[in-house]
Amino acid sequence: LGSPAAPPRSVPPQSVPAMPAMKRPAAAKVASTEKKPRVDPLTKEVRKASAGLHEAPVAREVISMVESMLHNALTTFKEQRHSYQCSAVGMAETLLHSAEEEFAKQVADVEAEIGALAAEEAVRSRAIEEAEALMEEKAKVANNAKNSLVGEARAFVAAKQAKEAAEARLLSFRSLQEIAANKERVLEAERSYLKPLIEGVDGAEGASAKDMAHKLVKELKSVDSSMDSSLLAALPTAAGKAPADRGAFDAMVLTQLQTVITQRAEAFDKESQEGEKAKAAAAAALDAAQQTFKNAQEQQLVAAEAFKAARDEHRRTEEAHGDALRALQQVKPEARKLAKRQTVAERRLLAFREGPLAAFRSLRDREPEPEALKAEGEEPQAEVTVEAEGASEAKGQEPQAEAVVEVDGAAEATVM
Repeated sequence: LGSPAAPPRSVPPQSVPAMPAMKRPAAAKVASTEKKPRVDPLTKEVRKASAGLHEAPVAREVISMVESMLHNALTTFKEQRHSYQCSAVGMAETLLHSAEEEFAKQVADVEAEIGALAAEEAVRSRAIEEAEALMEEKAKVANNAKNSLVGEARAFVAAKQAKEAAEARLLSFRSLQEIAANKERVLEAERSYLKPLIEGVDGAEGASAKDMAHKLVKELKSVDSSMDSSLLAALPTAAGKAPADRGAFDAMVLTQLQTVITQRAEAFDKESQEGEKAKAAAAAALDAAQQTFKNAQEQQLVAAEAFKAARDEHRRTEEAHGDALRALQQVKPEARKLAKRQTVAERRLLAFREGPLAAFRSLRDREPEPEALKAEGEEPQAEVTVEAEGASEAKGQEPQAEAVVEVDGAAEATVM
């Protein structure tokens, strides 16, 4: 019987090789690569023309009715069509022409909108030009008004200074004893207070300096109340600083006050010399200076009002110019939209004319080819030969000159 068979070896589970991945059957791949049946060129052209019917602005039922008759009518040569086929071709032509008119109308409507927008843009551009011209004109008026105001302001300042000088001169004309006493008081105030304050000596520092300054102000006001109050008001602050700590303004206050005191002292001397006649002349001069000052003040106010009005008017023209610029900018986005719409509308019209409409016209006027071309072996353009089982070619017969066209699953043959 032979030796007994060896017992099978046990293989560990982890050493079992993995099975290769399963591939799909080749039949499935072959089935997916099956080619769709070819559509003859004539049917393609008929379908292209029929697609254009759906662009016509009519009821869907009308389009469906014409479309159902169009295939049979267009695959028949023009001279061989019967009355119903001719009627179908005529209705299809009417629908296609109405569709073409609708596309053309869309183009015309966009062009009309573009024209209207261009006219509006021109109007707004002219508005900008007018606004710019008006703005420049008002700017000149405002500038002239400003220059006039500056001139009147200068005249006002000069008149004010002249009036103040005339007032000071008239006030200086008093009795000789009073004039002499006032002169002495002013000079004494300068010697006792102002000079120490300026030089910072004799304890004229800090609180003592401010106290001296207040005394000086009080003395000067008692002598002449017409002295510049702003100058006197600034004196304690300026005098309260040490000479090394004083700024330009502080020094100017002290220097100006010293100048005023000197002028007052000189005025007292002059008044004493001239007497009463000089006082009368000073009074007349003051009256004239006051009138000039009043006129200058009024003219300055008039010039200020004129400048304010001109400036406000110029600002309004600037705002109007800005509004005009913004209005023109608002046109540009709309112009871009219309340009895109125009491009789309023109492309649709061109595609319709070169597509469905051109295909329909070609089929509408289709005629059989001359017999001479058939004799040379050229395949007639209007023929579509469909092979069937046991066709005549298998028997060696000549192919018949007929066109077999499928319409909704039914074959209709028209003998050429």
